[in-house]
Amino acid sequence: MKTIDINCDLGEGGLYDHKLMPLITSCSIACGGHFGNIDTMNSAVVLAKQHQVKIGAHPSYPDHQNFGRVSLKDMPKQDLKDSLLNQLHTLNDIASFHNYPLTHIKPHGALYNDANVDEPIAKLIIETVQEFNSEIPIFVAPESIISKIVKGKIDMITEGFADRSYNTDYTLKSRKLDGAVLKLKEEVLRHVLQILKYNRVEVSKDSFIPITIETLCMHSDTENSVKLLDDLHKFLIENSIKIEPYGH
Repeated sequence: MKTIDINCDLGEGGLYDHKLMPLITSCSIACGGHFGNIDTMNSAVVLAKQHQVKIGAHPSYPDHQNFGRVSLKDMPKQDLKDSLLNQLHTLNDIASFHNYPLTHIKPHGALYNDANVDEPIAKLIIETVQEFNSEIPIFVAPESIISKIVKGKIDMITEGFADRSYNTDYTLKSRKLDGAVLKLKEEVLRHVLQILKYNRVEVSKDSFIPITIETLCMHSDTENSVKLLDDLHKFLIENSIKIEPYGH
């Protein structure tokens, strides 16, 4: 039977983390770059441990004002690395206090997008993770720059998105474009079925690119995310796809 990990980005100020957590098998917790402080990180770790959901760090460009969705790739490299390391260590210290280990790292927003297409940023992220803990895998987009250069250095977990549309180069369509964010139950389920059952994703009408993933993300701030995840659970079961954490 085919299996899939379902993840959410949490600890980002959303109102529904407590409702989303029982519906997922892993989460990525904001650790101060785009959002978050000691209290929000602590709450997210406690909630994840309660539901036995794997936790990962969700570091980003240090930019609360824009929620980490604006590229800062031209900032001094050492400053960016220092910020990312501080974010990772802060969340790791909290997780260690609760005896609940970090099991992945997933860059957020513009940092994630830049790592897909910008080799210097991809290399900096890899170097940062190696310096932090080379035993922890990172979430990467299929066919991205970072997915190609990380091989042999750090383990990777390929990620797809349940609620986002794709371009032909595997990047996500800009949120500024119509149809970039999938909000309707029917379109989300159709999109996910193509990815998980047929290993492909539609990029325009009747045009597909191949894709293989190990974890599927639903954004917590997507409209009706709780209901969509609940519907997705039932849909996957009906299609003989088992939901379980990555690594099993």
